[in-house]
Amino acid sequence: IVRIIDDYIELYDWNPGSEIILTVEDPNTPISPDYSEQKTVGLEPPTFWLSGIIDLKPGLIVNITDGAITTSQVLTNLGVSQIDWEQNFVFGIAPAESRVNVAACDFTCSFIQVTTGTDGEWAADFNGIRDFSQTTWLMTDQTDDDGDRMEAYPPIIGASAGQVGGYKGYLGGIGWDASSMLHITIDDPSTPELIDFETYYPVGTGGRIDEYQIDYGDFVLRAGQIVTMRDVQFTNSYRIPVLSIEVVDQEGDRVFGKADPNVIVEGMIRQSEGNCWRYTYSDVNGDWSLDYSVPGPTDDELDVCDIKGGSNVSLKISQRAGETYVMLDAPYESGVTINLDNNQINGGRWYPGELVTLTITDVDNGIFTSSTYPDELNNIWFDLGDYQLRPNQVVHVESSRIEKNLIVTDFHDINIDEESDIVTGYSTPNKWVFIITCDDLHCVMRDGVSDDQGYWEGDFSKWGDALYEQDLFDIRPEITIQIQEGGSYRHEYDATIMTIFYKMQTDTDGDGILDLNDNAPFIFNPDQGDMDEDTIADVLDACPNDFDNQCDTEGSAVMVIGPEGGQFTTPNGAVTFIVPAGQIYDWTTFSVTGQGSGISIGTTEGELTSIYTGDFQPDGFRFYYPDFAALIFRWSDSDNDGIVDGTNIAEDDLLVVRDGMIISNYCGESPEDCDVVNNQFRVLIGHFCTVSLAGVQNTSPIITQFNASILPVEVSTSTTATVEFSDPDANDLHTIVLDWGDGTSSSGNVDEVAQTGFGSHEYSVPGVYTVTALLSDSRGATSTKTFEYIVVFDPTGGFVTGGGWINVPAGSLSSDPSIIGKMIFGFEAKYLKNTSIPTGKSNLTFKTGNFFFDSMAYTWMTVTGDKVIIRGVGNTNGESGYGFQINAFDGDVFSSGQDLIRIRVWDLQTGDTIFDTQSGDYAFADPDLPIDGGSIQIHK
Repeated sequence: IVRIIDDYIELYDWNPGSEIILTVEDPNTPISPDYSEQKTVGLEPPTFWLSGIIDLKPGLIVNITDGAITTSQVLTNLGVSQIDWEQNFVFGIAPAESRVNVAACDFTCSFIQVTTGTDGEWAADFNGIRDFSQTTWLMTDQTDDDGDRMEAYPPIIGASAGQVGGYKGYLGGIGWDASSMLHITIDDPSTPELIDFETYYPVGTGGRIDEYQIDYGDFVLRAGQIVTMRDVQFTNSYRIPVLSIEVVDQEGDRVFGKADPNVIVEGMIRQSEGNCWRYTYSDVNGDWSLDYSVPGPTDDELDVCDIKGGSNVSLKISQRAGETYVMLDAPYESGVTINLDNNQINGGRWYPGELVTLTITDVDNGIFTSSTYPDELNNIWFDLGDYQLRPNQVVHVESSRIEKNLIVTDFHDINIDEESDIVTGYSTPNKWVFIITCDDLHCVMRDGVSDDQGYWEGDFSKWGDALYEQDLFDIRPEITIQIQEGGSYRHEYDATIMTIFYKMQTDTDGDGILDLNDNAPFIFNPDQGDMDEDTIADVLDACPNDFDNQCDTEGSAVMVIGPEGGQFTTPNGAVTFIVPAGQIYDWTTFSVTGQGSGISIGTTEGELTSIYTGDFQPDGFRFYYPDFAALIFRWSDSDNDGIVDGTNIAEDDLLVVRDGMIISNYCGESPEDCDVVNNQFRVLIGHFCTVSLAGVQNTSPIITQFNASILPVEVSTSTTATVEFSDPDANDLHTIVLDWGDGTSSSGNVDEVAQTGFGSHEYSVPGVYTVTALLSDSRGATSTKTFEYIVVFDPTGGFVTGGGWINVPAGSLSSDPSIIGKMIFGFEAKYLKNTSIPTGKSNLTFKTGNFFFDSMAYTWMTVTGDKVIIRGVGNTNGESGYGFQINAFDGDVFSSGQDLIRIRVWDLQTGDTIFDTQSGDYAFADPDLPIDGGSIQIHK
């Protein structure tokens, strides 16, 4: 059985245990065979899914042999071209004067056999046989003399509406013209717009619509919307029906949900032990239920299923224009785990191929973002780098279907009682908490729900209620205790985990704090200082007053000082801090955190630039009078030019700022406090505050964003580039100059309030251009940024065809650079009228290197004189997710006589190049590899 619509071949009645060889021949190519595959016949009939490997189409020859029996089939143009749902007619095409079987089905099927005319057209009249309804679906087939069969059905729309829990829905489909640009529109009857969503989709191999390739933006698919798809010869419209899973009853093995009234709902439970099917009608209110605890009435419904962990519930509604699917992992779903021990966020059961984005929001630490794709086991792993997880951060994880919002759990006041073998603590109120104790031999778990104050306990001195709690554990040194809030133990799919490596209840540093609760168990620090709240004890923190830990560590220092006083100096000698005896009454952590030059501090005198900063907390703490603590600032002037090294600040212009206010005269006016010979400025501190040595200095503006069109731009059409910038110097004015890369530049418009700018330009020649923005402030400081690339095309510049072969040079194939040999290539590309995306097809066959590439869609094409560049996406060796670019010269345009080509293919996810005939060269460099046969033609 062959279905061209989805590149599918199924075998039947072959002897079990025999070795089957499938070959596919294209009479129009020099390759023989074009594809082959071998399988062993088992208890189930062998199937071949060739989508993305080879495009089955009319004229190809399919051969099957087991060595004793050989069968051959020439694929035909069997298909459905039109359906009259009101008059119960089906129209289609097939080989001239041949017989076609047509079936119209829902729970049962009606069959008609028709004969095509000399033009190959046929019509099937089901009047009086079956009245087409919303649940009717159609199929056609032809059988040749030796029993081989071809099947076809009309192009189908697949759709699923958004569901509760962040599932946003998707569009799919099959059976559409593989060479067409599919026009997709969606009308939401609840809005006044006729078209609420519109896009164009380049149909790929097998006529499939890849649900992951459509960008919906903010649009959400909902039940009741009308989806219309059009290719070159067929139009189909489909109303997305209501279909949702409301309840999964694990104990009763039943599933309940909602749908449109009086429609057929098909449900499947997918498990490792096997699958169970059930069919039902929704009632007049749209309610339905499926019972998997007892056999159903049809032959397909005889199996029963126990719904449990790992089960998958899949629903489908089939109607005349398409199908709607809903899937739910029950009782599990996609989950997120926050692991405080290794500073990691991961998760399981995410949809394969869908980009997952993580956003962490912290009131004190700003926003962190990262993105990743699920691995082969559908797990996600995020690399947080230097970003530190902390309690109460907001964690948002989202894909196109799933959205998760979590709060990082604050585990606190943990107490471990060795005598009673009880662990207690606090976390989020009314949440499941799991306490797991482990030694080298085994682990024991206790669980329970925290109370209204967040208190919980795990008692390991006696058995618990659950089966997994029927064991005791002796809490003692050198064990591991893991505390987890949420998680799959109770089918709560998101969790926060903290692990404690429990040791003896000791106080190693003698500061009165047990090691278990001491943030620096080996350094005396009785006040447990952590001024920047980064969970790193101040006495261990290289940047004790910098949450991001980006400070100048050579200009930072920390010390715990008691009533007897003390002093310390930063490693680079820039700052000395002195606390006289009797100034404080308890042990206190003091720190100086060097921020280096370039940090702005607002004062009554305007913008000042801090050279060194000492930040003392908490606010309001005062030293005893009459003495003060002394803070001594030092700087470098190695060439004795009177200018502070690394700045444009004159030594005489230095002054001291405290809590944003100037508290000293300029250094040149304060000889009693400022010594320019020894490069030091002394200031007395009467209370904890923020103190800086500062001076006037201009700060360069920064271009923070520079954007231009990422879509191809037509020649002689205006395109705009936008600039966003920042400048700490509030009174500066700015200018922007844009170099468009084609030999012209222009000044942009600037909005000083919004700190943005823009400029527009029309390109007269197609090509690929780099644009550069130059931002200048009124004091001469500048910033530049480039945008790569603006692609300019001319839709009237001609279309391009190419075909032949090249000798692949060494170094082209990244997996084995030593491989050389013959590669067959073919491509054609053109712009259709009133479109900005080219259409066409590209194929690469490099048998020696086992490298095969088929394009799925073009992104853009630009033709300039005798040179063409084509870029797009496609499949490498049957796997999607690859970009490609062809740079070519037509030697006949300017009579050079030599056609040249460069071919490059790369992984879209990693950006790694996997094939390049000019390895290491600039992406848009001129091609230099002559073709060895065939031609490249730019048709004007």
